[in-house]
Amino acid sequence: MEQERWQEIQAIFDTVLASEPALREQTLRAACQNDEELEREVRALLAADAQAGDFWEAFSLPGVEKQEAQPKLQADFGPYQFQEKIGQGGMGIVYKVWDTRLERPVALKCLSPQLHLDERGRLRFVSEARAASRLDHPNICLIYDIGTTPDAQMYFTMPCYEGRSLKEIIAKGPMAVHDAVQLLLQVCAGLQAAHRQQIFHRDIKPDNIIVTHEGVAKILDFGVAKVSGVEITGSGVAIGTVAYMSPEQLRGDKVDHRTDIWSAGVVFYEMITGVRPFQGKTPYEIIYQVMNNQPDSIAAHNPHLPPLVDTILTRCLDHTLATRYPHVDSLTADLLQLQQAVAAISPALATLEAPIAAMPAARSSGAHGSSVSGSSLDALTISSITRELTKHIGPLASMLVKKAVASIADIDDLCAHLASHIPSAREQRRFLRTLKGDVLSSGGDSGSGQAAIVDTAVSFPPEQLAAIEAQLTRYIGPIARTLVRNKSRAAQSMESLCHNLADHLDNDEEREAFLDQFRTFW
Repeated sequence: MEQERWQEIQAIFDTVLASEPALREQTLRAACQNDEELEREVRALLAADAQAGDFWEAFSLPGVEKQEAQPKLQADFGPYQFQEKIGQGGMGIVYKVWDTRLERPVALKCLSPQLHLDERGRLRFVSEARAASRLDHPNICLIYDIGTTPDAQMYFTMPCYEGRSLKEIIAKGPMAVHDAVQLLLQVCAGLQAAHRQQIFHRDIKPDNIIVTHEGVAKILDFGVAKVSGVEITGSGVAIGTVAYMSPEQLRGDKVDHRTDIWSAGVVFYEMITGVRPFQGKTPYEIIYQVMNNQPDSIAAHNPHLPPLVDTILTRCLDHTLATRYPHVDSLTADLLQLQQAVAAISPALATLEAPIAAMPAARSSGAHGSSVSGSSLDALTISSITRELTKHIGPLASMLVKKAVASIADIDDLCAHLASHIPSAREQRRFLRTLKGDVLSSGGDSGSGQAAIVDTAVSFPPEQLAAIEAQLTRYIGPIARTLVRNKSRAAQSMESLCHNLADHLDNDEEREAFLDQFRTFW
């Protein structure tokens, strides 16, 4: 929308809103002078204003900090020695303190002073701590402790992460697409873990994502999380940061996991363009943009990006819930495809292959077993191990493999060490079985430097793959197609392919039933 047109709409909106309620219809029609399109735009803005109600105080506009009362936490208490205030948000103030029991710095978050006597604020604060404490995931902040200060302020403590917020990173300009995808994959991994427990963050934004010095994304602040069975905010209340909120949030409707997918899309758009998709100088202008407009195509910012970028953003930012991404794993699958597309356009942008291929051979420890150095585990094999680990923990895998290869010489020890970073014991077993069956099985004796099977020479009958996909879809849904396609590229036998796919099922009974149907294939 052109600036001049918007200013006209805003002026009429202000005039109508300032008039007596009984005269607003007459004022609107007189001001629009039979311009039906103009009248429609103003009515939409008035409707948005009515939907927002009196809840604008719950919003924080990007770049506009609220004036909070000065914190009272200026002294030591319990095991915590006060050091400094390091930040604040709509509900909490964060301090850096020293934990004398464990001799480490921690971040201590207190409920904002003007809220700490409000019962609803207290309940929401406890909800944040409980929600986060239920989630044990590398991309979600940990909760160490919860309690009350001597002056009755509620608090909890969490790690004092060394790094920068995503907001600070974006402020320096648009990010490279492969970097943005890596970070968003980590955010998606954290959200997926939360959604599995029916925890919806509802305030995903760059301020609430910390990127550590090691490149690990951490989702912070579950203060407005919707926890299954807990509804604190009350009917129709919309909480969060308006520029990142979904249309259903702005309407005050009931929200689910798809509101986080919308917000993740807004963050992704901002990462790769440097600007937010929905902008405005007032909350009313932003909410109008969110509820009525589509953001500019990515091609307008960078015509060289793969078309899949626009496809992903269109599905994330779909106003219709039924056609938005149904789950985070669907978004993750497309992001992984985008990662491959970006690498294909420019191999130098590959996030796994390029750094690993340039690594020197790791030293041998002289221990019994297979040595990481030499031909038994070359750069190609390391790349395959990294790819497999990435499926379980996200882009953090690249850094972990690189560090482990530099210090662990025995292949079995290396794999066991890497598996320990996977939260689920079942996923650990699947990771190790896949490495043994598909990645390392031909590398011990060949000496050919081709131990890793990246593009397998095995060709599976299409009708068998179709049958497997159809059956797997009954258990896990549309993601089955992606799994069958990816696993079949690396598997060396039909048996190992079916076992790898069966590992994605929830229980032993389903896995056995699935495998029984296809034993004749091998």
